Amino acid sequence: MAGIDVLTIGRVSVDLYAEQMGLSLGSVTSFRKSVGGTATNVAISAARFGHRAAVATAVGDDEFGRGVVQALRDEYQVDTRFVTVHPTLQTPLAFAELDPPEDPTIVFYRQPAAPDMQIGSTPELEAAVENAGVFWVPASRFAFEKSRDLV
Repeated sequence: MAGIDVLTIGRVSVDLYAEQMGLSLGSVTSFRKSVGGTATNVAISAARFGHRAAVATAVGDDEFGRGVVQALRDEYQVDTRFVTVHPTLQTPLAFAELDPPEDPTIVFYRQPAAPDMQIGSTPELEAAVENAGVFWVPASRFAFEKSRDLV
């Protein structure tokens, strides 16, 4: 892939949206699965607008993580070369209760830690940061020791 127009760094998750509106999570019977996470959503949006987008994040070594990487690459055309796989942490889940739909409650499962909290620097990622047209970083990245070193 040629140069990167938009490089984001940060959160990724499997988002599970309640298909029944107006119910609590305990009453919902089915969910719609999507790829989410602040930085990931920005990369997906940039790619949808025709930009060469990449995300630096990490997933777990599990089926959800493999599904996220495949969807980013094949469905959303986001460059995944900076998506690493953590050997022991699980890919985060986020459940969205649409009660009310205009102000959903979101419950995050990122314990004991999320893989994207362990993103570390590599020479390839540092070069990509230097050369990207836009390097997008959410402020929450500064809370995580390893990824704080990248910004």
